[in-house]
Amino acid sequence: MKERGKDPREYDKFRYGDAHRFERNLRKQGYDAFRIVEGDASAFDWSSLTSVGALLLDIDVYEPTMKVLEAVYPMLAPGGGIVLDDCLPDNPWDGSLRAYREFIEARGLPFIRVGHKGALVRGPEVIR
Repeated sequence: MKERGKDPREYDKFRYGDAHRFERNLRKQGYDAFRIVEGDASAFDWSSLTSVGALLLDIDVYEPTMKVLEAVYPMLAPGGGIVLDDCLPDNPWDGSLRAYREFIEARGLPFIRVGHKGALVRGPEVIR
């Protein structure tokens, strides 16, 4: 954070996560086959999963975002994807945008905007 000129006090605003609220919202949208894992996504053992169909990544800082992208991308199911929140420039939480841009550019993937501030990494398409 320091090398990028970010104020560490800005990151105290992220202590509002609620797994019950998230689960309720997923069920309202018709999803019933999912697993919610609370904790540090950059420390999670992604190899414990066989594949990932969809992932909402809301980390906001560069290093853990990049670490998760690198771990999960090879595990994406065909047609799956990773949605990253807060991919907007010039704000205290633009680390996810930096990681996203570097990640897609290194792989020749397109920038795909989702909503106002999200971005998408698509998994491989089904090959027939």
